[in-house]
Amino acid sequence: KSPFTGSPQEHHPPWCNMIVCHDVFDNLERLKVFVLPMVTRYPGMKILLWNYPGQAFTTFTDDAILNNKFHAECLSRLLKHVKGNGRENFNLDEPFFLLGHGSGAAIATYYSAVQRLTTLKGLVLVNGLSHVDSHYASVFHDCRNVFECSPESRPDLPIYFYARFLFSPGYLSKTSSSLALNIYTAVHNPITLRGRKRLCQGVLNHVDTRPLLKDIASPIISVHGENATLVRAFHASEYIKGRTSCPTIAQALKGGNRTAVVLMKGGHELFQERKERVALLLEQIVTGYHDKNRLPPENSTENSIVALAAVTQIVSEQTNREEFRQKGKEFEDKFFDQVIDEGREERLRSSWNVYQEQITNRQEATNQMQSQYREKEFKNENPTKLARDRADFDRNEYPEVKEYMAWRIRRHKKRLAAFDRSARIIQCALRVFMAKTMISRLKKQMAATRIQSYIRGILGRNVFKDKKKEMWAAMLVQRAIRGHKGRNISYNKRMERKAQISVARIMRGLISRRRFCAILKKREFGATKFQSTWRMSVAVDLLKYHRRRRSSSIVIQRIFRGRLGRRKADLERDKYIFSRSQNSGIELARQMVIEHKLHATKLQSEISFLDDEINKMRNQIEFTETEIKNFERNVSDLENKSHQLSKRERENFVVLKGSELNQFREEKRRMDEEF
Repeated sequence: KSPFTGSPQEHHPPWCNMIVCHDVFDNLERLKVFVLPMVTRYPGMKILLWNYPGQAFTTFTDDAILNNKFHAECLSRLLKHVKGNGRENFNLDEPFFLLGHGSGAAIATYYSAVQRLTTLKGLVLVNGLSHVDSHYASVFHDCRNVFECSPESRPDLPIYFYARFLFSPGYLSKTSSSLALNIYTAVHNPITLRGRKRLCQGVLNHVDTRPLLKDIASPIISVHGENATLVRAFHASEYIKGRTSCPTIAQALKGGNRTAVVLMKGGHELFQERKERVALLLEQIVTGYHDKNRLPPENSTENSIVALAAVTQIVSEQTNREEFRQKGKEFEDKFFDQVIDEGREERLRSSWNVYQEQITNRQEATNQMQSQYREKEFKNENPTKLARDRADFDRNEYPEVKEYMAWRIRRHKKRLAAFDRSARIIQCALRVFMAKTMISRLKKQMAATRIQSYIRGILGRNVFKDKKKEMWAAMLVQRAIRGHKGRNISYNKRMERKAQISVARIMRGLISRRRFCAILKKREFGATKFQSTWRMSVAVDLLKYHRRRRSSSIVIQRIFRGRLGRRKADLERDKYIFSRSQNSGIELARQMVIEHKLHATKLQSEISFLDDEINKMRNQIEFTETEIKNFERNVSDLENKSHQLSKRERENFVVLKGSELNQFREEKRRMDEEF
């Protein structure tokens, strides 16, 4: 059936729309620059670009977790808001692709697994993140710490730190790091520091999408950089587990639970390092170049031709083998391989150009049918409707002329294709002739080079013999000079060693004499200390002896006085008894008793006075003993200090200078005076 039967509104273009979920710190303006040429090339194509919460020009609450689940919900609400058939709307009933880059791949995967839309033709994941592994988590932990330490006035510091994980070493070897960073930041990205911190926290809380892959009924095209340091290459293998692995993109896009992995040379930022390849791959996928219903180009010997961008999925497997083969190839083989590769690339590019021409012709035919349909409706409409639609009528449209011009353009393109094929045949013949001529010239040049190498070898061997003799003579002279110098050095070292031994012997004698004097002084000090202790012990024993003798004499005197007093008391009692017996002697007895009482009182006062004197003498003796002990302790401390001072003076006698020596002597004199 012709695709133009019926109303032109029923016809859909051969391409699909696309929704882009970019990386964590990117913005839609940067991706807009990337996809704008493709949208311009295919009028009517719609690509939805959006900044999710946390990125530039967005708002978010403080309690929101900005992970892939939250962003997928935001995308679902956004698509409900822009749903429709208008120019400014995005219709989900039409087939579309989901493009995810880095962390955006986790958002696209989660959205596809939850929504399960039937119009989703497939997912294109560029360096897609399947789960937060340890390396990815450590990178964003470091980014969060750096962002927290960065001031608001320096928004370039977070970019400098994050850019370390974006580019591959091969790309930085071709372009300097400053140039790569300038290209990366060419499009203004006013993301806030708060947004970067919240996005880092959200990325660390991403939901693992690996269990959700089985719920995605659409094909997945995983494009991964071989030298990606942010999202490593093993994430591409996660999209194959539990799904059907396909070697080509065309087989994967047949539908169902299929996955194709495309490896490219480059780092994480493939949109900058491999811009042309990625753009070509996306354009071919979106325009249906790899679909199973695509017609093969005319005069083609292959049923399906793999696109130039799809070839990169096996380049990584053949790189090492090709390098090994290139090492053993001659110049002619390399030249022929280059010619064959150029022819293969030209065939692939011609296939893609033919497909683009088919799309353009189909779109032009669609536009013609739409214009004819509008003209037919314009003629058959009643005057009321004609007047109503007069404002929409374009007077400059001439369908007959446009159809004739389209026919002429197609004819010219066919002629140009024939000329191109003829020119290609002539170029191939010319290249073969030039190659044969170059081979003969190279053979002659190689023969001359071989003869020159033989002559140079003979001359070189003669020069080598002469140089070898000169080297032997020089080595002999150098050996004699080194021997003479070595003997002189050995003699000087022996003399130095003898001098060192003599000085050491003298110093050891001096140190031994000083040590002997110190030992003698230490022994004298010990003997003096022992003698003073012995004298103190003898004096204490003598003091105790005299104290016992004095106390004993006092006791004897007290006993003797008591005995005398008792005798006197007996006599007085007898007298009293006798006087009592005598009436006349009563008064005399009373007087005698009073006298005896007075005498007893006097004796008691004397005894108390003697006791006080004894106590005072005891206190004085104890005070004297304590003072003697304190004097002995002070004397021993002064002797220790004097001994240590003398020891320091002996040990540092050589090192001490004039002022320090005077200080030692002054301190010693002061201690002698105190002693």
